[in-house]
Amino acid sequence: TVFYIDNTMENFIVNDAYVVDKDNIKYASTDDGMLTNKDVTEIFGIPYKVKEIKIPKTVKKVNLDVSNNISVIHIEAGTPEELPAVNYEKLKNCKITVKDSVFDYFVENNKNVITSATGNKVMKESDNNESFTYKNGFVIDNNNRLCKILSKDNKIISLISDIEVVKKGVFDDVKSVTAVIMPKDNSLIKFEKGCFETGSVSKIICYTEEQLADVKKQLEEMDIDSVKAELAQTSAEGYCYIATESENQKRYTIINAPLNVTEYDGTVTDKAGNPIEINEIGDNAFYGCERLKYIELPECTDTIGYQAFFGCKELEGVFIGTTDTITIGDKSFDDCPSLR
Repeated sequence: TVFYIDNTMENFIVNDAYVVDKDNIKYASTDDGMLTNKDVTEIFGIPYKVKEIKIPKTVKKVNLDVSNNISVIHIEAGTPEELPAVNYEKLKNCKITVKDSVFDYFVENNKNVITSATGNKVMKESDNNESFTYKNGFVIDNNNRLCKILSKDNKIISLISDIEVVKKGVFDDVKSVTAVIMPKDNSLIKFEKGCFETGSVSKIICYTEEQLADVKKQLEEMDIDSVKAELAQTSAEGYCYIATESENQKRYTIINAPLNVTEYDGTVTDKAGNPIEINEIGDNAFYGCERLKYIELPECTDTIGYQAFFGCKELEGVFIGTTDTITIGDKSFDDCPSLR
């Protein structure tokens, strides 16, 4: 008699161990009770009682059960090519330790696994006291320091209130970033000395006078002349926007919209009543504008940022006016249940 076991079922749990006869031509079991193929290059099942596993570099694939109790995973692969295929989406509140040599590759390719929603964190083998999570394009450590920016093509990045410190070296790999926007909630951020020595950042945009004064003080203490701090501008309609230079042309970006806005038709004017051509809807610009129902983007708008309209629950329609290419960022229209 042959029994076929489907360990992808949510209510199916092998608690203690998988046991396979040594004469089985296809499957084997390890000393700690895991189910593998005969040459132990693939792990098919892990007992529920197992909380910590080590994945040797010889293992190419790991199948995590829907119901698992794993809280720690050690991955021994030393190169990106050696990293095993793992269905990490089955993990919750797990610490994943990888070798320093594959850390960047692992984070960039598994960013959605290490979010606050999953509770998972990634750690470097060289330092078990430091863990990292991903949020809004940023890799942040357990001391709320910004350690890496994954959005490498952005010209403007909007910092979030989770970040308390920007570490030196953050802008080394993101030469495209020319402007940094401070958090919307008006919180302050410490910039480590030397963090602007490399990269292309020339402007830090602040929402309040308090942020502005603090950033200017830090830049003065770092003796940085190449980076300027300035206040965001506010349109007559209540939109916060900034102006940047790109290829000798001025570009305007909305960085924050009023939460009570019900429609956006591209009409933006400065305080003197002069029209402004908006080229970009910035990251998180309309985030959480739950009353927004309709969007009409004029021909001059060619970029929609990360999570730009996230959580606009009443949004029903979007008209894009440009006949040319438009760049739409990740999760721009996520959590918009009324959009058809």
